[in-house]
Amino acid sequence: MSSVLAPITKEVLVWARETSNREQGELADVAGVLLDRYLEWEAGTSQPTLRQVEQIANKVKIPTIVFFLAEPPSEPKPLLDYRTVTNDGQAGYSPELTLEIRKARYLQSRLGECSDDIVPGWHSGLPALNLTDNPIEKAVELRALIGVSLDQQREFKAENRGLREWRKALFNIGILTFGFRVPRTEALGFSIWHDRFSLAAFNLEGYKAQQVFTLFHELAHLALRQSVVSDLGEGGFDRLTAQVKQVEIFCNRFASAFLLPPGSTSVQDAIDAIPKDDLTSIEIIDKIAKRFRVSKYVVLHRLIESGRIPRDTVSSVFSLWRKHDDDEDEKREEKVKQRTERDKQKGKTIAKSPAAESVISRGESLAIRVHSATKNGLIHSSDAQDLLGIKDHNFESLEGLFERWRVTL
Repeated sequence: MSSVLAPITKEVLVWARETSNREQGELADVAGVLLDRYLEWEAGTSQPTLRQVEQIANKVKIPTIVFFLAEPPSEPKPLLDYRTVTNDGQAGYSPELTLEIRKARYLQSRLGECSDDIVPGWHSGLPALNLTDNPIEKAVELRALIGVSLDQQREFKAENRGLREWRKALFNIGILTFGFRVPRTEALGFSIWHDRFSLAAFNLEGYKAQQVFTLFHELAHLALRQSVVSDLGEGGFDRLTAQVKQVEIFCNRFASAFLLPPGSTSVQDAIDAIPKDDLTSIEIIDKIAKRFRVSKYVVLHRLIESGRIPRDTVSSVFSLWRKHDDDEDEKREEKVKQRTERDKQKGKTIAKSPAAESVISRGESLAIRVHSATKNGLIHSSDAQDLLGIKDHNFESLEGLFERWRVTL
């Protein structure tokens, strides 16, 4: 290990740890020192080596050079916490979720520096909404603006529920989409409003249908000009403040109406055809959901809006379905574990490449434009790697990935 001492600013070290939601012991471990020595660095009575600063910087995902600033840089306000698991309105996020939010903000920042070379003329075409608006009407208006018909939606791949197509459609109206990975119990999505680079994020650990619904729930937050973290859980709405509950119901109604337009005859016919005694049948509702490439919870919302299911029974239905989903999750996870174990015994690996993970996270539309701008010499390769969150040797594999996935502009 290099013995060159690094004259970092102690206040910046403390700031980096606190804004990353890390413990002092974690950073001591990653730097390979005892806690007492690390505490000396925060107190300014001793200094780490340059290598140790680099190790800490990598852990908290902050550029090494920042630790040498005279004072901590200004940080944007934390995203409001609209999750049902914690409803005090203040951010109290895990280090993992904190890191994903930081990645999303960094993407917005870096894109702002070179957007003219990547997406010339980029601007957000998302109209502003107010809570006094009718979310159903506004969803129909926005869907018309995006220009995806219900017939087109029904042609989306059933297993994908149109996730690729919807992300491309949102990109075309100036909305970034961002996939992240944390346990689903912590968050399903977040939104970060920006006057040019608004971003809707969704948890990649969720079902595809759930991811699509999350995108449009977060799109509603962006239309309301909000930056929040959500879990969309109606089953826990009783734990929300009245104001937050109002917003989350608005966003859920918006997302539902967007994905299943209420004026559609085919949608209404499907809703009306459900027998009165089977209005909450998971099997029947799931068949309708697959037909329209949506989540069964979207169909539930349509049943509510149509007056077929009373609103005061929604929480119990939601809880029942969630219990069913949790049971199915356990079965699926067990199958995955068994398959992974068999693959290990056979010497196989199914882990996605860094390039694939980058495209899945940033979206195909942005990834291919960044790749094209780099190949045409419009941006430097280091800028492209920053935007896509990958290293040089992984960037080179993007072209083959685009060909296999048939990704086009």
